[in-house]
Order: sequence, then C-alpha cells, then structure tokens
Amino acid sequence: MQEGRTLRPESVGPVFSVCGDALHMRYSARARNAQWRADGATQAARAALDRLFSQPSIYTFSHRSKAGEGLIRKNVLHNRTGFEDGVDAGNRRLLYRVRYLEPVGM
Repeated sequence: MQEGRTLRPESVGPVFSVCGDALHMRYSARARNAQWRADGATQAARAALDRLFSQPSIYTFSHRSKAGEGLIRKNVLHNRTGFEDGVDAGNRRLLYRVRYLEPVGM
C-alpha cells in the first residue's frame, strides 16, 4: 500500500510446487512483505529454510558490481547489502529491472 492505494495485490500460494516438470519455489526471507501462517508446522518449516539459506555453501555466489556492470539472471535467491549514492550525478546508482509474467526459455 502506498498513499492508500494497492500497488501490487496480495499473492497467496505454497512455498514449493511443481510447474510442468520443474520444481518451483516462492520464498522470501523478507519480514516486512512476506506473511507466513502462524501454525507450528509452518513456522518450523520457515525456520529450517532460513537456517539452510543463511549458511555458507559451495552453491553460493558472491559478486560486487562495479560501475557500468550489469547482471542478467533468473530470479534466484539473493541478498543485497546497503548502498549509498554518490554526491554527484556520475556516482549514482541506476538499476533497471525487467519482470516477465511467463518463464523465459533457456
């Protein structure tokens, strides 16, 4: 909600599901935007996922972007650290984000 207006409607669904022949995951560690059921089983599952995804792993990739770099990827689990814009226009962050309603073939 912003200024009393819904920017994006609520989306409800399972964390894991099968779409065609692929496993699909809808997971967010965000405390502000994601709401989980309050029952014990769901909270235990959420805690287990949080522990799993917060541990170092050989499957973890870290990258610090430099000026002029871009990244194209599927929406994999990711984390961002804080960012402070520079004072002059040449040192300000510019981010383009594209979202597709349907999966893009690989």
